[in-house]
Parts: sequence; C-alpha cells; structure tokens
Amino acid sequence: MIMWRNLFFRNRRLTTLVIGLILVAGFAGISSLPRQEDPSFTHRFDVVNTRLPGASAERVDALITEKIEAALSGIDEIKLIKSTSRVGMSTIRINLEDDVKIGDREIIWSEIRDKLKDARQDMPKEASAPRLLNRENAVYTMMIGLTWAMPEGVSSAPQTDILGRFAKDLERIIAPLPGTKETEIFGEPQEEYSVIVDPDTLASVGLTAQDVSAAIARTDSKIPAGQMRGDQANLILEVGGELKSADQIRQIPLRQNANGQVLRVSDVAEVVKGFRTPVDSIALLDGKRGVILGAKVTKTVRVDRWVERLQTAVDDFSQTVPEGIKVEVIFNQDVYASNRLSTLLGNIFLGGAIIIAIMIFMMGWRSAILVATALPLTVMMVMAAFNFMDIPLHQMSITGLIIALGLLIDNAIVAVDKYGQYRKAGQDAATAISRMVKHLSIPLLASTVTTSLTFMPIVLSPGPTGEFIATLGIAVILSLFSSLFLAMTIIPALAGYFAGSFDPGDLLKSTTGILQNGYSNIALREKYRGLLRWCLSHPGKAVLLSITLPVIGFGLSTTLVKQFFPPVDRDQFQIQLKLPAQASLEETARQVTLARKILGTYPEITSDYWVIGKNPPAVYYNTFLTQDGVSSFAGGFVNTDSAEATAKILPRLQRELMNSLPVVLVLAIPFEQGPPFEAPVEIFLFGQDLRVLSEKGEEIRAILTLSKNVTYTQAITALSQPKLIFVPDEDAAEVAGLRLNQVAEQLNSALEGQVGGSVLEGTEDLPVRVRVGGENRSDLTYIFNNSLVASDGSLTRGHHLAGVPLSSLGHLELVPTFGSISRRDSQRLNILQAYTEPYTLPSVALADFQRRLAESDFILPVGYHIGYGGEVEKRSESEGGLLSTVLPLLVIMMGILVLAFNSFTS
Repeated sequence: MIMWRNLFFRNRRLTTLVIGLILVAGFAGISSLPRQEDPSFTHRFDVVNTRLPGASAERVDALITEKIEAALSGIDEIKLIKSTSRVGMSTIRINLEDDVKIGDREIIWSEIRDKLKDARQDMPKEASAPRLLNRENAVYTMMIGLTWAMPEGVSSAPQTDILGRFAKDLERIIAPLPGTKETEIFGEPQEEYSVIVDPDTLASVGLTAQDVSAAIARTDSKIPAGQMRGDQANLILEVGGELKSADQIRQIPLRQNANGQVLRVSDVAEVVKGFRTPVDSIALLDGKRGVILGAKVTKTVRVDRWVERLQTAVDDFSQTVPEGIKVEVIFNQDVYASNRLSTLLGNIFLGGAIIIAIMIFMMGWRSAILVATALPLTVMMVMAAFNFMDIPLHQMSITGLIIALGLLIDNAIVAVDKYGQYRKAGQDAATAISRMVKHLSIPLLASTVTTSLTFMPIVLSPGPTGEFIATLGIAVILSLFSSLFLAMTIIPALAGYFAGSFDPGDLLKSTTGILQNGYSNIALREKYRGLLRWCLSHPGKAVLLSITLPVIGFGLSTTLVKQFFPPVDRDQFQIQLKLPAQASLEETARQVTLARKILGTYPEITSDYWVIGKNPPAVYYNTFLTQDGVSSFAGGFVNTDSAEATAKILPRLQRELMNSLPVVLVLAIPFEQGPPFEAPVEIFLFGQDLRVLSEKGEEIRAILTLSKNVTYTQAITALSQPKLIFVPDEDAAEVAGLRLNQVAEQLNSALEGQVGGSVLEGTEDLPVRVRVGGENRSDLTYIFNNSLVASDGSLTRGHHLAGVPLSSLGHLELVPTFGSISRRDSQRLNILQAYTEPYTLPSVALADFQRRLAESDFILPVGYHIGYGGEVEKRSESEGGLLSTVLPLLVIMMGILVLAFNSFTS
C-alpha cells in the first residue's frame, strides 16, 4: 500500500506523462469547445400559431383555441398550456414537464404535432393549419440588415420586395454553411399577383370573388400528372399551361355564353404584380425600411469560427449586389460572447494572481509555487472534462471556475503543509509523502465530497433554471475533485522533486524572511491558541457563539428585498411599443417614428432596430415574445456606446417616452437574467364569465396603477376592441337567395382576398390573390353598398343578374368586444400586467400592490380567485427547484462526515 501512496514521486516518467496528458487534453478542450454567451436551453417550450383572418377574439377562442387545447389535454408530459386568442390569431404556449428526459422530448413534440393535425379537422376551413414554431432557442447568433441606400442625389423610395429577393439569395448561401441551424427573414413583403375585382361588375355577370379564385386555381396545372412506365424507360408526364405571367392570368376564361362569347378575368378585374397589402410586418433599421436576415448557430460548434465563415459569405455577397443596396451585419453575438469570456478569463487570472500573492505572503515563495501549480493543472483538467461532457464555454461554466479558485487550492495547501511537517521531523521525501497521503486522504476526500454536495442543488435543479445554472455547479465540483487528485499525487511529487534540487536539504527549512517562510506573528498566534483552548474548555459557549451570527443573518434575510434575476450589464436594451388592439400597422409605424425622435436626442444611443407587426429577432436568450400577427405591436433592440451608458439613460428615457407618447405603452427596459416572462408583475384573475373578468380586472388594475415604481398597467381581457357587426334581415336575404354564411364568405373574400393558384418565377412560388381594390377596402360606405351574388349565380328566384347591395340585407352596428382572451391550462383568466421603472425591483411593486389590495374593499365573486405570475412566479419556481434537493443532500453530508471520522460527535 505504501508504494501506491508515493507512486508519482518514485516514477518521474509517470508524473511527466500525466502532467503532459493534462496539458494536452486541456488545451485540446479549450481549442475545440463551443463558445457562447449564455447556456443553451433544450426544446422544453414552444408556441403554436393559428390564423383565422377576420375573426373576433371570441370566435378564435371558441373555434380555434378550445379545439387545440382539447386535443393537447391528453398529453401527460405537458406541464402548462397558456393561450391568447386575438383578432384573427390564436397563440398557444406549451411548456413540457421538467422531468421529461432529453431523449424523450422530441418524441413528445412529434406527438404534439400529430394532435395539432387532428385538431385541424375540427376547425373552420378558413383557418390556417396550426403551426408549431419549433424554436429551441430564441436568440439569433448573427443578423444581417439589407437597406435601400441609393447614391447621393438619387431619390428613390425603398423597394422592399427587391430587398426581400436579395435576402432570400443570401439565405440560400448561409443556410448550407456548416454550423447554421436556422435562418429567418424579418420585414420581407409577401410578393403576390393581385386580381383586383369590382364587386358590382362581378355581380352583373352573376359571379363572386370565390368563383374567380376557383377558375384561376383550376387553370393552374402545377400538379403531377403521373409517370409512363415502359419496358426500357420511364417518362414523367406533366400538363403544360401552368401560370407564368400576369397576361396568362388575364386570359383565364370564367364563363361562356350561348353565343360562344368567353368572359375572361381581364373583363372583370385588373391583374397586377406587387406585394400583399397591408403588409404583415415592417423592419426599420436606424429608421430606414429594410429587411433583416437572422441566423442561428448549432450549440455544438464554436461560435467564433462559424461567425468568421458567415462574415466571409456576407462580405462576398455584398460585392455582388447592385449599387444602392446596403448589406451589413447589425448584430453579432460572438462580440458579446468573446467579451464575456475574456472578462471571465481575466477574472480567473486576476484571482489566481491574488491567491498566489497571498500564499507567498503567508507560506513563502517556494510553498506558494507548489500550491499555485494546482491552479493551471486543475483548470486544464476541468477543460478536458468539459470537452468530454460536451459542456460549452459560457458565462456559467467559466463563473463556476472563478468560484472554485478559492476552494481548489485548499487541498494543495493542506497537503504541502503536512508534507513540510513530516520533512521537518527528519523523514525523507518518499516517507513524508506516504505518511501525508495516508493521513489526509480520508479527511480531504470527505471535505471535497461535502463541499461538492453543497453545489449539488444547483446541478440537480430541474427545468430551465437547472439548464441555465447547472454548469456552474458542475464546474465547481469538477474543480474540487481535480484538485483532490492533484493534492494526493502530482503536488507532493513535485514537492519532493523541488526539495531535492536545493541545498541544503529541505524545501521548507526554517529560515528568516517572509519570502522564505511566510508571515509569522508570535503574539497573534498565541492569542489564537488561547482562543482555541477556551473553546475546547467551554464547548457549549463556543457552539452558541459560533451559531449566533448565522442565526442573526438568517433572521435578517427575511427583511431583504428579493431579486433572483438581476439586470445584465450590456450596451443594449430592449424596446417595445404597444398600441390599442385596433391600431393599424401604419399607425404603429407612425408612433415608432415619434419614439425614434426621442431616442435621437440621446447621444449615447448609436443605433436602433425595430420590427413592427411581428416578433422581433431576439438578441438575448430569455427574450421570447408572442406578438406575431399583432399589427399594434412593435419591438426591437437599441445599441448604446457602453453598458454604463445604458444604465445611465434608461430611467430618464423611460420617463420621457411615457410623457411624450401618452396613448402608447412604450417600454425601454434592460435585459435581465432568468426565465422569460411577459411582464415583471402579473396578477391572474381566474373565472369563467368574460364580463366579470373584465370588470373586476379593471378594479385590480386601478389599484395596480397606484403601486410603487409602476409605469404602465394593462388588462389582457377587456372590452377594448371595437367591432362592426352586420345585423342581417333574414327575410331580405332569403328573397335575394343568399344564406348568411354566403354573405360572410363573400365579404371575407372581397376584403381579405382568396388565393387561387400561383405563378412560378424561378425558385419563387407567388400566390394569386383575388380581392377588392385598395382604397375601396377601407371605405365603409363602399363596403356597405357592396354587391353580393347568390350561390347559383342569381340574386332572386327570377334569376335576374343584378347586384344586391349589402345595405339592403341588413344594417351595421359598432359594438365593443374583447381584444384578447387568455387561458391557462384551459381555465379562462384575465391577466393584469404591470411594468416597473428600469432597474427597480418587481418584488417591491408587488408587495405594495398586495398591501393596497388588502386595504381596499375589493371583493371577488364566488368561483373567482387570484394568482400571481411574472417575476415572482419564475422566482418561486427557481427557488423551489433549488431547495427541493437540499434536505436529502444534508443527510448525505452528515453521513459522510460520520463515516470519515467514525463518530457522531467529532
């Protein structure tokens, strides 16, 4: 057994090989490990979007959201379903259970996709197929902006359709690059061929917009016609005549009369090529209309190397675009990842230098060199372990190393000190090493294990919190066990070699001077020994004294304000702008322009990027919005010249935006750590009746508005959306030969348009949409006098081919309706949201609200109850996950100590 204790000292080749292996494996890990700013999350949550154009929130809720939630209710692995039904759009967020294994998650998502397909059969035919976004990670690694930048003196309106074409060309270059996981284009107009009809002209010939759309679809022959199979060859058969141009669409026949005359599309409509109006979204790059191409990298490659390849591709592409189109990188996550990692690595070196300086002062330079050897070797062992375990380098894994710096040298200090004592006692190096290892192996192992167990709650924390911080605990634990291995093998061997190279004798020989033997104060040492003797002679008092400060600390901790997710030091902040639900995309864009004027008064702001009507591309890991298809929403990110500038201007900027844009909810807020939440303070009011939820919600919101540090409040369920209702005269409709569903279908086809066929241009497949012309679509008088046609091409039982205006079939009423309806696990609720001033704590606002609510006369009806979301919900989930394993680990720690000392009292 003795020979194994000093094996590394006796075998120099083994020591050299092991050190070489550690260094080679460590450097290999550093060079090949993926690097990113923050940890990646597994595919645990996602969003399902389903469109039902023109439908109110109540109809979307009943016809779409309820159907999907019912289909998903049978999947036990789903932890939470949150839904919001808006005008024309259903958005459902799905969270899987925390304990679903990584290997089983894609199976669950596949089952969810199957359920969505089943639910599609119960939805109206006008609804789109439910689309699962499949977004494992929201943040884009790199973004490229394309803007219209004509030479000086040349005036030209931005042609976003051309920018969109070039963005698609660049996307085809970027997508196949090794390491590219996903790409998406923002602000691209949807190109299409528009067949603009006149309802009165159509009605005069007994046709509807649906008839025109169906005729175009029948003419489009882009479907397979089969394959001829012969004895020697097989031939593909296609039917010619697919749509290729606007002229071809104009010549499509709609009807032939008894005289053989053919009615064609050109006789009743105008055919133009353009892009869909109104557009679905707008991208603004420093105030200029443009297009943004976002790209994400896979988490298994080094971001810096992938960015280099991508940058080269962008540079090459920019040389091929015509003059007047600007292609530039507007966001590069590698800049932040590199800065974050270099700062953390700098902290490691600084911490190591401080530790070495302290050790030289306390132990002398020779002992300090021996102990300090454990620092680089431990880091190299951890890097090799990271490489083996596929743990990327990011802020959490590197922070774990920083935390471990002060812990990983403890074992080496104890080992070198004990070795020195045996050497001073006159024993040779080999015997001193053997006795040291025998004496310290069990105590140091117990100390390492118990210290590691204190970090196990971080490692074992479930859910997104565990995924984010687990590598911090893993890094500490790997460092501790690596340092234990070095303290029992390499460090004592080096001490033996190092001592043998000096004359006379022992490395730790008592000499004079701090540099030789460290700092020593006899008076202070004697006072300390006296304190220890008092503690041993008065154990009860000593124990009481030792626990006094911890008990006081735990008591005072209950009075502290809680902030589990701190803001991030970053030269960026996020900006969001929300208008009333009925606001158009153009009005939202106008308000963004006003907000940009205010941003322009701050010299610290260098650039700003917005997306209107769609979720903006995320630049930080926990930015996860659900605003696709909402024309009243705009969001994006703003760059400043430093992180200090961001912290300085945000509170003032938020107040100025509030005062200058009183009818708009506009947020200028810092990025924060932690899971995503829609608002820092959320009150959930559960109940079934929408009107009660709305009325009681407004009472709660009135109290919430007065709470401390609150800037804006909003109620998700409120009678805030104006709606036009056509109240039909059923007798008049019957006389006209029209059923009510036909009235709705013809109005929807005229206003929203109906796609029939497509035109293939190169690799682009452009839809052909039949609809009413531009200005007429927004003219209420024109719509109300719109001519309708019965399903048999007639308007009366006498088959007179003449239009019947909508006004003759009923009247219009403008009524308030619910702008959106929310559900949580199939329960209806009203979500009251509050936003706080930048860099203030949500817990302060929530506590003030709860106090005000308790002091008010607010009473809930029977069957209604309140819950809390936002920051407090996420904090509770995270703290609960961390504390769930503490008790079992404490028992294990006590058991290890008992076994190590073979006593319950030691």
